Amino acid sequence: MTREERAKIARENGAKSHGPKTQNGKAASSRNAIKSGEHATKLAMFVPPHSAVLCNEKRQDYARLVEELLAVYLPVNEVARSIVRTIAIARWEIERLRACVTMHWNVALVDNAELPASSTPNSSKCTP
Repeated sequence: MTREERAKIARENGAKSHGPKTQNGKAASSRNAIKSGEHATKLAMFVPPHSAVLCNEKRQDYARLVEELLAVYLPVNEVARSIVRTIAIARWEIERLRACVTMHWNVALVDNAELPASSTPNSSKCTP
């Protein structure tokens, strides 16, 4: 197949697509190219390059959380968007804390696995 034939087929296929019709579809497709949200203008206020996401965490997961909360709460102004952002940060930090507590308890339990069954892990062992 020649380059011209492939180009013709591509044009024909492209002519069949007319894009999303609904507002929700248009909003969703406008975010198709967003990978991390780092350079996104629509999510700029929700994916700051500071505090909420640590360097070992996935920014995409945080952006997904923000998108879910925006869909649930549908903020109508800047104050409402700020509240949604605060909710997202709080949920993100709560999940991080849960993961840390679980990890520390698991480490303490493994460290104390050799002790007699009547012994319980000392809470001081759960600090890093």
